[in-house]
Amino acid sequence: MPTRNVPLIYLDQNIFSTMLHPERGQFRRVFQNLPARLVISDTHLREMRGRPRDYADLLNSFDCHLLVHQIEPGSSECLANRATLIELHNALSHLEDQQIFAPIRDGFEDLFGLFHYWMGADRSLEYPQAMHRTRGRLKASLSTILTDVPALLVADILKQVDAVETSPFPGDMKKIWQGLDKQISAARTGDPMRDMTPLERVDFVLSKLPGDERAQFLQQYPFQFATARPLTVGELAGLSLAFFTMGAVKTKGIISGNRSERRFAAQMRDTHHIEAAAYSDAFLTADQDAAILAAMTYAHAGVATEALIYRAHPTR
Repeated sequence: MPTRNVPLIYLDQNIFSTMLHPERGQFRRVFQNLPARLVISDTHLREMRGRPRDYADLLNSFDCHLLVHQIEPGSSECLANRATLIELHNALSHLEDQQIFAPIRDGFEDLFGLFHYWMGADRSLEYPQAMHRTRGRLKASLSTILTDVPALLVADILKQVDAVETSPFPGDMKKIWQGLDKQISAARTGDPMRDMTPLERVDFVLSKLPGDERAQFLQQYPFQFATARPLTVGELAGLSLAFFTMGAVKTKGIISGNRSERRFAAQMRDTHHIEAAAYSDAFLTADQDAAILAAMTYAHAGVATEALIYRAHPTR
């Protein structure tokens, strides 16, 4: 593992995709000359798999490392000190490995469609119809993965997938959507959070929740919890997604409209980047909303990582 003697900078995928443009040579050189170590995560590799050779050449031109975060007991120590770094001597091999596991990743992302529905997309569908659609997509992905798996095991797996469609959902979707609409409207109307600090944003969106929901949230995510107990995989991603559902950033085009499913999947991947970046010293993104969600997540959880917007202006 490389010795940690320089800051770890986690670049969002939008920074790397910008670097691929031929006319952005000077932009690339800025990052090649940074007195820091650039780190990426598995989420980058998944998003780069469409152009593996181009991204491999780009990654090989940096002192770039794959970050594997460690789930250990919490402490006041910077999480970046607990990161494991893997040197990318041959980035292409890592990107090609993603092709092997692509159907599994795609199957996982099929489940995003159900979260998308819960947040208010496709309100013309009844809950059983949304479950049926999700099951169909999941089975299609699994059929690609399970070609070499014994038939009896395949049948058992698909039976469990079928059970997803009949699982009960304790709630009235219309009431859930009305509650979400009310929450987002209260948080966004008039852009009241424009000049707030990250913690002020957190307090504001939480103040718009009903008292029982706010208490449940704080029980699950107590203030500064990352300094007091072990983190679990997906915990910081879940926290950032929770802030998103509360209206912390704009949702236009993500919940409804053309390409909303793709945009929602991208939003979910943003939460994965935010979690992985917590094990670096700084998260740099060109997406203002991603920077805002990251800053809120780190501030509430007690993570020392700094969220920065492209051009290195700290996110408030």
